[in-house]
Amino acid sequence: MEQATKACVEWLLRNGFRTHTFKIFCGKGNNAGDRLAIARLLLHQRITVNLYILETGKSGSEDFPQNLQHLHELPLAVIHYIQTEDTLPKFDTNDVIIDALFGSGLIKPLEVIAAEIVEQLNGT
Repeated sequence: MEQATKACVEWLLRNGFRTHTFKIFCGKGNNAGDRLAIARLLLHQRITVNLYILETGKSGSEDFPQNLQHLHELPLAVIHYIQTEDTLPKFDTNDVIIDALFGSGLIKPLEVIAAEIVEQLNGT
């Protein structure tokens, strides 16, 4: 996971995304663990990252709490927990949105708040 994360961040830096604001949306599965690691590496580069975690009341995958703890240790980390539609952010044209809400294995219908987030992300 760490090698893929580093490669992704290196690509972003090489391709002119250093001055953008990153908004990373996560569930609590394996995708989220990877994207939390991306957030950490971007923050080490002093890039603005806002992390939005869909709060489902579940603890998440094995990687999730470990990577989240690393972020809590960084002074620049801005972490938001989404529990209602009212906590969804507004988007700016300079934002880079990373969607790690669900993986390709999702087979159940989305709950209301998750469906709202996906609809808003798809509209940007």
